[in-house]
Amino acid sequence: MSFFHRDKKESEPAAAQQGGVPPISGENSVGEWLDHPVGGVIFRDMLKQAGQNESVLRIVRKVSLNRLIEMSKGQFTQTMLDDMVQKANSGEAPAGHSDGLATNAPAATPSLPLAEWAEKITEGRFAGKTVIVTGAGSGIGRATASRVAR
Repeated sequence: MSFFHRDKKESEPAAAQQGGVPPISGENSVGEWLDHPVGGVIFRDMLKQAGQNESVLRIVRKVSLNRLIEMSKGQFTQTMLDDMVQKANSGEAPAGHSDGLATNAPAATPSLPLAEWAEKITEGRFAGKTVIVTGAGSGIGRATASRVAR
């Protein structure tokens, strides 16, 4: 008969090591981050510090945070994401938000109305340029071609 000693960290899933809170990374979507019990608090706090709330992210809810870095044009950096991931996976939350983090239930996401879209017309934007629109026979392509022509 032989006995093997297994290290607790190797034998337990990551979620069990963190008190039932699943690990999160830059591959997770904005929605997964907002629904995460620790990541959601961290993400909302970051938005609050920037004078925003989660409603600005509603249209990119299914986009991964890694992709959000590219889309932000330098306003959301890899360093910021790495810091968020480290804090979320270690269970750190901003000051004043430590209570309630041990629960497995995702943070409640209020139902927010979508902001109404308003077209911004820039006179002469395509003056002297050649614009090629594929699929201009119908749908989005047709609407795009019409808009460019106007």
